[in-house]
Amino acid sequence: ILVRTCGYILDDPVDAEGLFSHREIVGVDQWHVSTERCHSTPSSWKCGNASAGTYANIAESVLALPPLCLFDNSRLTFWHRMNAEAGAAYPYWALDAGVVELSQDNGATWKIVSPTVIYPSRASPYNTIFLAAYQRCYSGAVDWKMETFDLSTYHGPVLVRFHFASDEQYGFEGWYIDDVSV
Repeated sequence: ILVRTCGYILDDPVDAEGLFSHREIVGVDQWHVSTERCHSTPSSWKCGNASAGTYANIAESVLALPPLCLFDNSRLTFWHRMNAEAGAAYPYWALDAGVVELSQDNGATWKIVSPTVIYPSRASPYNTIFLAAYQRCYSGAVDWKMETFDLSTYHGPVLVRFHFASDEQYGFEGWYIDDVSV
């Protein structure tokens, strides 16, 4: 992982927790460094069970990048893989989901930011997770895919985090994040 923050280059190969922080909002924090699956060796971040099992129900946690300073033409890229609960009748309805969020006030408030190619899913109107009904998000089955977020409209110090939540029903494998670059 290569991150430029306020003039410094930070290089974290995701073989240790290092520069990132994570915590639970509801339930348990299941973010951890995992060697189960990775886009590039030796490991990736995973929100899910530390073994091959499923993630916890009624859980919401975040993985935060170190504080960043954004400049003109800033962008966030990362690779991710997901296996999360989506609607059976309509597979793009998210019942468990993840999004990328940004804060310009040191974490007092958070805004969901959108990738350059729109989020593929929408929060189910019947979901019990933190997302508003029909909010765009990641959910369902996604094989390793690179995502890009144009952050050029933001300048100065910001916080960026990956936010994943599950409802009270079925758990799946979870969300993997690898090769993060800002």
